[in-house]
Amino acid sequence: CAWFAVGRLAPSDTGERWTDFDVTFLEQGPLYQYVTSFHWSVVQLTLGGIEVAARTSCERIFNIVCMLMGLLFGSTLVSTLSASMVDMRMAAQDKMEKLRALRRFLRENAIDRKTARLVQGKVMQQLSARPPLHFGDVALFRLLSDSLREDLWLEI
Repeated sequence: CAWFAVGRLAPSDTGERWTDFDVTFLEQGPLYQYVTSFHWSVVQLTLGGIEVAARTSCERIFNIVCMLMGLLFGSTLVSTLSASMVDMRMAAQDKMEKLRALRRFLRENAIDRKTARLVQGKVMQQLSARPPLHFGDVALFRLLSDSLREDLWLEI
């Protein structure tokens, strides 16, 4: 783990290292040392807290870089999830508005209930179906060489 390497190998301007936080830390087995270092790195990504603290300038710089990466990772994750949720919400709202307009039209024109149910069912079925893609629908095929595009076309 990089944090362990920084604590053991980086120059110390204070005479201390983070690995000195517990007198017995360096006497523990490699599993304990690794898990402690891994715990520290997970805490940095989640912007949490841990009893292990930087004690030298190199360790602090490394700590700051890791915290910034954690902040960037966390904010990117939240942003991506939020954008996906907004897209899904907008698509659902658009579908609902179209169905509302259909029901209004059927009601305003006094369409028989049986026919109206059939129309609404067929519309719902068509809205749920995904039409198959055709060769011309995939814009990236234009990036292929003519011979490869032709081979692909022949396979279809």
